[in-house]
Amino acid sequence: MSTNGPRKSYGPRWRWRARHCHRRFGGARAPSDLPAPARLDPEQERFRLFDCVTTFLERAAKRRALMLVIDDLHWADAPSLALLQFLAREMGSDRLMVVATYRDEEARPERPLFATLAALTSAPLSRQIALAGLREPDVALLIERAASAKPSAGLIRAVAQQTEGNPFFVGEVVRWLVAQGRLEQAATATIQVPPSVRQVIGRRLQRLSPQCNELLMSAAVVGRDFPIALLARACGQAHDALLELAEEAVAARILAEVSDEPGRYAFMHALIRETLYGELSRVRRRRLHRQIAEALESLHATHLDRHLPALAYHFNEAGSPETAERAVTYAQRAGDRALTLTACEEAVTYYQRVLHALDRAEGADALRRARVLLTLGKAEFGCGKLLAEARQRYPQAATIARQLKAPELLARAALAFATGPRLAGAVDTTARSCSRKPTRPLAADETVLHAQVLARLALDLAERAAAPERIAALCDEAVAIARRHDDPDTLAQVLINVAFCTLALPETLPTRLRMAEGVGSSVRPSREQRLDPAAAFAPHKYVQLARRRCVFRRRG
Repeated sequence: MSTNGPRKSYGPRWRWRARHCHRRFGGARAPSDLPAPARLDPEQERFRLFDCVTTFLERAAKRRALMLVIDDLHWADAPSLALLQFLAREMGSDRLMVVATYRDEEARPERPLFATLAALTSAPLSRQIALAGLREPDVALLIERAASAKPSAGLIRAVAQQTEGNPFFVGEVVRWLVAQGRLEQAATATIQVPPSVRQVIGRRLQRLSPQCNELLMSAAVVGRDFPIALLARACGQAHDALLELAEEAVAARILAEVSDEPGRYAFMHALIRETLYGELSRVRRRRLHRQIAEALESLHATHLDRHLPALAYHFNEAGSPETAERAVTYAQRAGDRALTLTACEEAVTYYQRVLHALDRAEGADALRRARVLLTLGKAEFGCGKLLAEARQRYPQAATIARQLKAPELLARAALAFATGPRLAGAVDTTARSCSRKPTRPLAADETVLHAQVLARLALDLAERAAAPERIAALCDEAVAIARRHDDPDTLAQVLINVAFCTLALPETLPTRLRMAEGVGSSVRPSREQRLDPAAAFAPHKYVQLARRRCVFRRRG
């Protein structure tokens, strides 16, 4: 018998309905004159049950608006899902609402829920709502309730990013942090995956084939998203075979396709990737990092610049002396590229990786380390928040330069050390002593670096109000060298120091002022100056300041 027809076509079923519903809605007990219901075949019996439940709920909703909540619908058996389909099709009251929740990863074609969802979607009053993760204010409430303390903004942000707003993951992560006594440290440290979350994710992974799990473990080493072509090259497997395994993981809601790039997949949740990555042994993890890095080199040999961060990361994580040199090279290139784009924070990260890789490299070049220290100091100074760290890099580089008897490197260290603290408002005696030493070895070369050192020495003397004639001679020589080399960037740096000298010693003003006015209009700031806070003033601004100072002194 079909269950799609109108209710009035089912004959005397009202007697059975009255017997079962009268006690709840019609009186204290059922009427005694009703006959016992006739025995029906199983299909009719089930319809009679479904119809009774539907009528019961509708009549209850007439007295008071009713919402029926069914949680974890994915665990329901086929008869219960059939009852829900019947209810959705038959109910017509706007005072009755049925809310059912389920995990979308459980709605697989082989499960009864899959067909039920298709039928419910076609019901006229049915609506399907995809739930996103909780926002940070909601995450904050969950943390406050679980930890019985108001969380900091950093903790809220860290937990929200790690769990992506999944309520279950939020609760488990917070309870784990409280039990470990690490709730406050989580704002700045990496949050580990709690055992309860690993168990939940592990149960989902157990449903997949062993080959699919192998694919996922390799993919977890690549990152949150990955191209199949890269895994095929790294693991030496057929591209089509890996695609089939990836589709198996997509069906289980472990992976999702990246819509704008065919053949690229991403883990549905960051904690899934971290759980898989954590299951790898250290030896296997390092081997996979090396295989992936070498596959990247092979696949993108003609345009490696786009993949410098990934190459630097994987060769660094490979952690072997054999890969240390390539880790240094790619991290250095990635840092230089980030610094060129004024992404100073990223550059700091890459240069720090270079230093770590140099520590592992066999026979590491001390001169190379000193140059990295200088560049790292420049990047840290460009961040504007790491001045203390930058001040430590330059003396370290200068010490190496003295040991290697490298005057050019020592001069660069002295200039960097003198410039950073100078602009921060303090001239260090160490910078003065460093900046004096390179002048004699560099004097015969008259390089651009020599001009910068001479200008810095002039400023050092001007700040101590000593030897005006010497200051004038140093300024003249520095500007002359910069002009001979036709280097606008160096000329800008020299002029800034010259302008400061005019402010410190007004008696040298006429000569310095004419010099600045003659070249100030043709100077453009260098990239290094754009990273410096003091370079917000162009050289002509210093000329204006000097001119005002001169007028003030004359009137005084």
